[in-house]
Amino acid sequence: MIIIIEGPDRVGKDTLIRSLKNRFYRENFVELHYSGVKPYDGGMSIQDVSVEINKNMFKILNTDFNFIVNRSHIGEMVYSPKYRGYSGDYVLELEKSLKRSDVFLILLSDDPEVLASRDDGNNISNLVSDISDEIDAFRIALDKSRIKNKIEVKCNSKTPSEVASEVIKFIENCAK
Repeated sequence: MIIIIEGPDRVGKDTLIRSLKNRFYRENFVELHYSGVKPYDGGMSIQDVSVEINKNMFKILNTDFNFIVNRSHIGEMVYSPKYRGYSGDYVLELEKSLKRSDVFLILLSDDPEVLASRDDGNNISNLVSDISDEIDAFRIALDKSRIKNKIEVKCNSKTPSEVASEVIKFIENCAK
């Protein structure tokens, strides 16, 4: 099983992942965390590095292990056009290489003002307009994704336990 958790900064991805690992502890999940690509002095462009990282991620995901992925290729569709100057839509072609059917894509969203208030200084932006744009871009990416089992969970006014219950119910219903 592969569970991919996506969404903007401070939406509750880590909290949800802890709940999922507790619920599915018998499945022995390996947790992967993919975050933004930083510039480096290695001769390759940021885009080339991103492409290689995402190709390798899909190779790993096609193994027989169970994974929970904190951020993944979907974020490339959101952040690359806005912050790196290229389209991240190439990841849709990479999705075709995913041969497993037990894949679940979960997008967490919340009110942009709530997310801005949770800023810890490490977020890409704490502007409500930027966060709103990111959420819209995540929704577009979710819609374009070829992953069959996908859902947006709106965290607005829900407790972490309620969010986890909604996600677990979705996974269990799809897995039937």
